Amino acid sequence: MDDHEFNLALELRSVVGVCIRAGMTLTDINRMMTREYLEQALKAAGNNQIALARVEGVHRNTISRTLRKFDIPSPREWKQTKT
Repeated sequence: MDDHEFNLALELRSVVGVCIRAGMTLTDINRMMTREYLEQALKAAGNNQIALARVEGVHRNTISRTLRKFDIPSPREWKQTKT
């Protein structure tokens, strides 16, 4: 384990401790972390679901379904709400 991984493990341990003390279940924590990951990964992919699907090694429809499952609006939905 390199220094970066070690520091990440320490931060994760701290976050999990806070979540447990807040009364969160593993399901709650998993949902929160997955949603945060998806939001940041989509942003890192330039808000492009196809690009994110390539990074994740899944079909774009899988990304679309997963975004809906976690109530994350797609970039197309953002554009529709602006007009």
